[in-house]
Amino acid sequence: MVIKVVKNDGSVDYFDKSKIMQSCMRAGATYELAEKIASEVENEIYDGITTKEIMKKVKEKLRKYKVEKVYIKYPLKDALALLDPEFHEFEHFVAKLFTYLGYDAQRSPYPHPEGFCVDHEIDVLLRNNKGYGIVECKHHYKQKKLTNLGVVMRQWARLMDFREAHRRHNSIDVKEAWVVTNTKFTYHAIKYSKCKRVYLLGWNYPPNKGINHLIEKYKAYPLTLFNIKPSIRKELLEKENVIDANDLLRLSDDKLKHYFRDNYKKIKKKIITIIAAQEGDNDHQKNN
Repeated sequence: MVIKVVKNDGSVDYFDKSKIMQSCMRAGATYELAEKIASEVENEIYDGITTKEIMKKVKEKLRKYKVEKVYIKYPLKDALALLDPEFHEFEHFVAKLFTYLGYDAQRSPYPHPEGFCVDHEIDVLLRNNKGYGIVECKHHYKQKKLTNLGVVMRQWARLMDFREAHRRHNSIDVKEAWVVTNTKFTYHAIKYSKCKRVYLLGWNYPPNKGINHLIEKYKAYPLTLFNIKPSIRKELLEKENVIDANDLLRLSDDKLKHYFRDNYKKIKKKIITIIAAQEGDNDHQKNN
């Protein structure tokens, strides 16, 4: 029997028992146990079930069979959606990502950079040896919400205003314009961006170079992935400039204990486990 599965973005796929087995083995289950869990899950699902519900069932069974290292292909998309707009967490996270790409990145510079017609509030201002770049961040809590053509057109208009200001007044030389989102782009947004050379960065876009791929490559996992409370994340950002998992692991145990008390070892172990598991996946893919 073919069972349809609804993915997080609303698209439909078909249930694949082998994927469940792979997830279980990444969690530390033997092949035999992974096969047993996958069969149990297969018997419990129904047509139209969501991937989130399937993963919940798998986690429950891993706990039931006492698999020690409960690691599943973690909900990175959920973690990005849960970044807190109250303290502009997504913008800080995007700025951090660009530093891995070799840029100096400043979130929301003030005073606002001057264009020819008006000054502009910029989510993230980039700089490298070629000049400046401007980034518009579009954070969506609802994962099915797409970033549309209007956002890309407005960013291109900002780029043109900066370029005119540079020609006439020798102001900052803005070479690049970016739109970054945690979801996907509409067809017309992508088409227009290619025409006007506005760079897009979103979920699985560009292909194999999307925001999720960058996070995996640089192990720049958002703190929401580890169920850290917003109040603690805010304090870590303001006092320690901690934005992602790499920053957190650089803190001393004494500082970690200050923020997480007796849970600090558990938090640290979870981060290291996820990074190690991902490295194992990458090595497996390279060897096959």
